[in-house]
Amino acid sequence: MTLSIGDKLTLTINDIAFGGEGVARVDDFVVFVPFVLVGETVDAEVTEVKKNFARARLLRVVQP
Repeated sequence: MTLSIGDKLTLTINDIAFGGEGVARVDDFVVFVPFVLVGETVDAEVTEVKKNFARARLLRVVQP
């Protein structure tokens, strides 16, 4: 799966990165989402795509 800016995803947060952002994975591709907690399922919108990771903004928490 190739991610593009503006893609909307439903993600499960698996971990918290060093800077405090949540870590989710889409087919082993890492997506960082700020303002989330481990175990949450969230809707997020991709804001940046790099070679090895993407960043997304939180749209809403689906499952706390």
